[in-house]
Amino acid sequence: MERLNYPDFRTIRIEAEKTVRQHKGGEKITLKDIYDFISERTGIDSKLGQQIEMEIEHDLCTGNPYMKQVWEAVKKAGKPIILTSDMYLSSECIAGLLEKCGYTGYQRLFISCECKCGKHEGTLYDYIKRELGTDSISHIGDNYGSDVRNAQKHGIHAIEYRNVNSYGNIFRPKDMSPIIGSAYSGIVNRRLYRGDLSFSPAYEYGYKYGGLLILGFCEYIHKIAQEKNADKILFFSRDGYIVKQVYDRLFPEQVTEYVYWSRNAAAKLGADLFRDNFIKRFITQKINHNISLYDVMQSIGIADWEFPFSLNEYLTMQNAGQAEDFIQQNWQRLISAYSDMDRAAQLYFGEILQGCRSVVTVDCGWAGSGNIILEQIVNRKWGMECSFTGILAGSNSYNQYDSDYSETFLLDGKLQVYCFSSGLNRDKFMAHMPSANHNIYFELLFSAPEPSFLEFRLENDGYQLVFDGVAENEMYIREIQKGELDFIESYTKSFRKYPFMRNISGSDAYTPFMDAMQHSKRFIDKVFAECVFDETTNGKKVRIK
Repeated sequence: MERLNYPDFRTIRIEAEKTVRQHKGGEKITLKDIYDFISERTGIDSKLGQQIEMEIEHDLCTGNPYMKQVWEAVKKAGKPIILTSDMYLSSECIAGLLEKCGYTGYQRLFISCECKCGKHEGTLYDYIKRELGTDSISHIGDNYGSDVRNAQKHGIHAIEYRNVNSYGNIFRPKDMSPIIGSAYSGIVNRRLYRGDLSFSPAYEYGYKYGGLLILGFCEYIHKIAQEKNADKILFFSRDGYIVKQVYDRLFPEQVTEYVYWSRNAAAKLGADLFRDNFIKRFITQKINHNISLYDVMQSIGIADWEFPFSLNEYLTMQNAGQAEDFIQQNWQRLISAYSDMDRAAQLYFGEILQGCRSVVTVDCGWAGSGNIILEQIVNRKWGMECSFTGILAGSNSYNQYDSDYSETFLLDGKLQVYCFSSGLNRDKFMAHMPSANHNIYFELLFSAPEPSFLEFRLENDGYQLVFDGVAENEMYIREIQKGELDFIESYTKSFRKYPFMRNISGSDAYTPFMDAMQHSKRFIDKVFAECVFDETTNGKKVRIK
């Protein structure tokens, strides 16, 4: 218990209850009995311990909305309601919890520690029948042995309502940290497995795999922004769309900006500084992807030039060298062709970075090239003198050919990674598989219900932002983000008095996603079978396979 500042208190508390039950007899023990025993063993004041535990119970206890509907239906039918519990808490404490959760209008409350008999033994049912003077009782409970079998043995009609955790825990990851893992499971199970609601698979995907990730990532972003004394946080489109929404709700005092930036724009505007990156982005990475040379040159923006080869052929290993040689031979002409675009981008970022000496940028992943290239453009080309720190949810993984692309930037701190990198949570770094579409499914948790940004265009004395014509996967993304936002609202509301519960490690945040990739990917493949993505930044959309 964090407020007692006592190491391993969880184990002490569990063992104390177990020992007291053995010595005093099952359901008859009280919270005082437990803490009197703890006090003897640890020196913790018994009254203080009881008080803190009851306060925490009151803070964290929430009602089951489905059972609340059952409760109201029974009341409306005019049936008297009694409550039973095998519990060491007093009836006064239980009554306070019930009132907090909106359960009012019941007739009697029978607690094992006060009645000196319990449901686990079955004797509490006989006690209740004597007290009420009737055996015409229907009992609803979530413990089959105590609430159903024992009730029936003692002549009471019993109805089982399976505990949400018995339904949901079989689907929850087993290798999260104890406290955050328990909180995560409780939030998910209470929402998705209570019995009265149904959700779209995309909503569940966001709720189960995105909510904790986005929440923890925002906390991490804030920590880095504070350390870097950032004047502004730039959330790159489209991966920063939902992250910025959540971040602004959590930290409204921080100056943030949603910035239109893309791999395509970065490659073109940074071509004179990063020629190799340009060639790889527009030529090398498109080889053997059923992309015509015309589409390649169109994506570069020079399809109307004259070429010494046909543009009707697909880009292959056989003709890629010819295409690259042409680009190299016409390099200065190409750079000149981007001069208006460069001027438009300078106007755009000049407004955004005005007065900024230090900024952090936020992106989903992977190499961090968006931040690296933008910093060099801003400082080396435009002379704005602003330091950049890039924050990524995940880095390139071990299973990518350029897994070490950003190693020096990770080591010197220019890139900060939340979930995994070569030196952080290496098991995740090794397990993440882009070839199995892990990147694509991860990005779906961050994407935006808007068209992709393509480039900047100079217009008169100002700039114009150019976008793709279609917002791909919009329906899925909106459902995913609704699930994420609902999870975050529930989590933050549940633990509003315990801010340390928002210190979610990158490992815990990523684990539900990786668990899904390992155990539920066939189902997820079916859910998102109609989704499309632009694999090579040339505008050609293909379905997830």
